[in-house]
Amino acid sequence: MMLTVYVKHYLTPAGLEYLESEWFPLVLTEMIQHEGYLSCVYEIRGDCVDIRIQFKDEPSFDAYAEAPNHDQLAKMLDPYRSRNHWQAVRTTDPKADPSSLEWDVIDPATY
Repeated sequence: MMLTVYVKHYLTPAGLEYLESEWFPLVLTEMIQHEGYLSCVYEIRGDCVDIRIQFKDEPSFDAYAEAPNHDQLAKMLDPYRSRNHWQAVRTTDPKADPSSLEWDVIDPATY
């Protein structure tokens, strides 16, 4: 069953520029190499970057998330954060409204 992962990163103006010019292309290059990858898109709203990632199923996404570069890529945004956390949630319900889901709040210092 297809998995959708929603992620919210809160970034400074310099961070938003970095995300668009360098970080997102790096993430996408890494992600598309993993079996089961379907799509990854983002939208910027103020200081928030809403990212939607889709994999064919949870095991495929989990394999990507456990890859050595995954955590390193997330940490590359740390110098640019406008808030001291980021958020994520996953669902297999294609009709789920992300705002109605229970989001995890992730502290970059402990991630």
